[in-house]
Amino acid sequence: MSSDNNNDDRRSPSLWVWLAALSALMSAMTMGATLGWSAPALPDLHNNASSLYLTAADKDTETWIGSSMTLGALAGGLLGGPLLQMLGMKKVLIGLGAPFIVGWVLICAAKGFALIIVGRVLTGFGSGICCGVAPTYCIHLSTPKIRGLLGTGFQIFITIGILYIDLFGLFLGWRALCIVGLAPAVIMTIGMIFMPESPIWLMNKYGRSSQVVDALRKLRSDSSNIETELKEMADSADKSKENSGFSMGQLTRADIYKPFIIANVLMFFQQFSGINAVLFYLKTIFEDSGSSMDPMVSTCIVCAAMVIATIGGGLITDRLGRKVLLLASGVGHVVTLGVMGYYYYHKMHSGSDTTIVTTTASVMVEQSIESGVGGGGASLGWLPVVCLVVFVVSFSLGFGPIPWMIVAEITPSHAIGAVSATGTAFNWLCAFIVTKQFESIQKSLQSYGAFWMFAAIQVVAVLFTIFFVPETKGRSLEEMSRIFMGQSGGDEGTDVSKGSLPKYSVNKDVTTI
Repeated sequence: MSSDNNNDDRRSPSLWVWLAALSALMSAMTMGATLGWSAPALPDLHNNASSLYLTAADKDTETWIGSSMTLGALAGGLLGGPLLQMLGMKKVLIGLGAPFIVGWVLICAAKGFALIIVGRVLTGFGSGICCGVAPTYCIHLSTPKIRGLLGTGFQIFITIGILYIDLFGLFLGWRALCIVGLAPAVIMTIGMIFMPESPIWLMNKYGRSSQVVDALRKLRSDSSNIETELKEMADSADKSKENSGFSMGQLTRADIYKPFIIANVLMFFQQFSGINAVLFYLKTIFEDSGSSMDPMVSTCIVCAAMVIATIGGGLITDRLGRKVLLLASGVGHVVTLGVMGYYYYHKMHSGSDTTIVTTTASVMVEQSIESGVGGGGASLGWLPVVCLVVFVVSFSLGFGPIPWMIVAEITPSHAIGAVSATGTAFNWLCAFIVTKQFESIQKSLQSYGAFWMFAAIQVVAVLFTIFFVPETKGRSLEEMSRIFMGQSGGDEGTDVSKGSLPKYSVNKDVTTI
């Protein structure tokens, strides 16, 4: 059992933990609004009554409006880690309001599509920074029993932000939605002024000082044993100083390069589930699918399911563990993306003589699709909604929140800035590729081929999780370092913060990469 759990009964969060986490997570809500804005805004821009009008020939402009925020997020992701290390999390979160607010104002005031794209890049820039700062800040504030909940809080508030903007999108135009989108950023900037800095960052920066003690006292209840926690933080900070910060040469160490690889591969699988392509073009997907439900209502149903599932996932993460949820999430992706591809395939070939030998369940789906799509009925209009609801539920339980959480749980504190920055930037690079090229993928592979491509990638994600991702539930950073260095999880005698690389031993939790 980890030392965290041994002292957990004497570490209770104060109200300030929840207030600080809520303030920081307003950045995630603004990011969610940024991600979700294009779903209601793009169809509104196609309305010829709009002050700016996208024609059917403006597909390239449309994809740039949808995907440009990911380019800004890529740049923000690269800066997030270094800014976190230099300025501290509180100052970065306070300053984060600027790109969000300016970006939303530019979009709202735009008289041409170029300014909309500039505004999207700026809001994306803020989103990229918040990905590297807000989850780490929440985990640094938490006690072991609530670490899973606060760790998934980032993804919870992203989904709340998406639903928030989509609900307003039912009755507001694309300009008015910008005012809705910037509101959480204003709340975050004002709220963070009154919140404490991360005690861990303060300890790494200044050593055991009155600032650290004051911050920790504010974040813990009166009954908590802060002396033990302060000692652990000081020991960790000392080891970080012995490493003299992060350098590229440290990537030869197993406790650095393994977290680095795992973080980036999980980010790849997160984005190549197709989640951002689905979210950006959700209403369009429903329109193209021939669903009998109103596309915007269907969009809100899917987003509401995402919020509920993400909250549920946050509540069970510390019970079931991270790895189980990642596996369930990946399997859910494979099934739902496969069925969506199957739906589109039969919608396209409903008039053909193609015969497919399938399982009994597949035959039933095939017959239903033929009667609902090819037979002139509308009985299968519900299938895309059900598939995408299950898809986003699967995503929200595992591959949505857990990759962000695992980065902070497996990476040594002196390397978290660099690993977080590269992981965040790579995540957004993948997001840009998927969202910008989604239309092209659909044209070259057809809609069913695009969904099947994402399903195949998720099969690989499941296999990677089984063989290479460790379980972090209830484990401290030191324990994770020992596991990556091939030492016994219970070996307290070896200092893995030094440069030595002992021989690897077989460990049930992680396979050597």
